[in-house]
Amino acid sequence: METRVFDTLAVVSAATGVFVCDTIDQFYDVLGFVLGEPGLMTHQMPGASRAAEPHLVKQFPWLSELDPPAVSRANGDGDAQIAALKAWCVDLIAERGEHLTVAAVEDPQWVRGNALQDLADIAGNRPVIGVTLPSKTA
Repeated sequence: METRVFDTLAVVSAATGVFVCDTIDQFYDVLGFVLGEPGLMTHQMPGASRAAEPHLVKQFPWLSELDPPAVSRANGDGDAQIAALKAWCVDLIAERGEHLTVAAVEDPQWVRGNALQDLADIAGNRPVIGVTLPSKTA
């Protein structure tokens, strides 16, 4: 079984759907690796996270117990909430380590499908317009 080392917070982001890692690329990398589907698109992230979550929890059962602090700027104390989330991340890394070795899923049951159809499913009754760009010539 193939394994790869990832930042703990990237794995937490992939398993919980709460973005706590440093970059979005880390989030994409974990999900793409676990599901065997590099090149996931942004609108596929929620579904990919839901598909990867049970596999990540199986490898790291403590992920199911996580409850990251909520962050919202709506009530005016967003800065305090962000500080609480950052402190939570620091504590988590101190407890679990900075990196985790993650195994890829042998049979992820993940079907990428057609990207435009996936987007249309998300968009509901709003139009999705595909555009074919001319190829670049040197």
